[in-house]
Amino acid sequence: MKVLFLQILLLFAVCIQAQVAVNTDGTSPDPSAMLDVKSTNRGMLVPRMTTAQRNTIASPASGLLVFDNDTQSFWFYSAGSWLELTDQSSQQWTASGSSIYYNSGQVGIGDASPVSTLTVGDGDKFQVSGIEGDVVFSDDNANIRFPATAIPNSPMIYMFTSGTQNADRMVIGHSPSFPTWGLQYHDTTDILYMRSSVGRNLAFRLNPGYIGIGTESPEFPLDAVGRLRLRSDGNMSNSPGIWFNNQTNTFSRAFLGMSRPDSTLGIYSQHLGRYAIEFDVMREPRIGINCSPEGPVRSELHVVHTNLGGLNDGIRIENEGANRYNWNLYTSNNTGDFEFFWEGLVRARINSASGAYTAVSDEKLKTDVSPMSDIMEKLMLLNPKRYRFAADTIHKSHYNGFLAQEVEKIFPELVTSLGDGGSNGIYTMDYSGFGVIAIKAIQEQQAVIENQQQQIDELRSLINAMQKKIE
Repeated sequence: MKVLFLQILLLFAVCIQAQVAVNTDGTSPDPSAMLDVKSTNRGMLVPRMTTAQRNTIASPASGLLVFDNDTQSFWFYSAGSWLELTDQSSQQWTASGSSIYYNSGQVGIGDASPVSTLTVGDGDKFQVSGIEGDVVFSDDNANIRFPATAIPNSPMIYMFTSGTQNADRMVIGHSPSFPTWGLQYHDTTDILYMRSSVGRNLAFRLNPGYIGIGTESPEFPLDAVGRLRLRSDGNMSNSPGIWFNNQTNTFSRAFLGMSRPDSTLGIYSQHLGRYAIEFDVMREPRIGINCSPEGPVRSELHVVHTNLGGLNDGIRIENEGANRYNWNLYTSNNTGDFEFFWEGLVRARINSASGAYTAVSDEKLKTDVSPMSDIMEKLMLLNPKRYRFAADTIHKSHYNGFLAQEVEKIFPELVTSLGDGGSNGIYTMDYSGFGVIAIKAIQEQQAVIENQQQQIDELRSLINAMQKKIE
């Protein structure tokens, strides 16, 4: 009866205090605890069961605690699943402040047999959400690698929700199912850049299809800043250069590139079948115009001109003004006039320092040499004139000289009537030849002077002798 009374009294005390203290020293429970168990030589046992028994507990409450005899560990129920309580020595992750780390072995997520540091099984592998943050790879050997495979669904990187719906997005991949992909970028409103630390070095402007090298804003199909290099592969049939043609590739083409194995640069005309312009870049600077495809450029400026219709085209120097004044320099097809070298022999020179014109006068080049006859009488027939050139509407200067038609009657060897090319029979005259005539006239005049001087000397001697007799 006394025991029953004690139990009723204890139950009444628990109901009043709503707290329970289990101890041997009679202390009250801690105010924060509903059950306060205290002992220095005993412990507290929670329910002990197998894993199967734990998993069959119906509707476990959050915070429920049991001891699993199979795992020899405590388990508690939280957020719809059982969680194991383990000591630090049994964990592979190590805490470091608010971080955890793992230094050995591999980690598998959705894969029980990981073969890499991190192996992810089925499903979406990796996702970064939020408006900020980067995925950073360290230096040295941190790479993204696609293994070689023949499986149709090979790994790819794409900027879209589906690997097959890649319109207006970038795709990087190697997939037998999509052999034309490789690296693609389909957003025509963007510019695809490849850049270094100093700026954007390569730009692909997808619409209208421009490529920029050294510029981020290409304005032409190929817009490069700086130098481009074209190299030969050792086969002159594939010499480095650029072909030019019309849209349908049917018009006569032109080629700009190396023309010969000696690294001559040229502009080739398929219509002419030769290089219209060549630049010899291996030796001293040489330029060839319309040279034969077999022979080299033979001088600093080598021009081969045609003689179509009896006209020698040659080199034309023309002013772009309204009057288009011009000079034509050419080699005469009939006489070879106006050459510095003709048939390999020098004919005239212009001194680079003084600008003096000199004509050929080598004895080895002359024949039928004879003394000049007296010319004083013929010289006196010359009629010097003062005149202006009719076509001179700019300077309107007066000149002293002769009329070629008059001189031709007296000294025909000094006058030439040019009927070749576009000269229209205009007369020219060798004014330098008058120097020879003047020298011959001076010699004749000097002979007369010397004869007269001799007569004067004889008269003086006679006069002196007569004066002595008179004295």
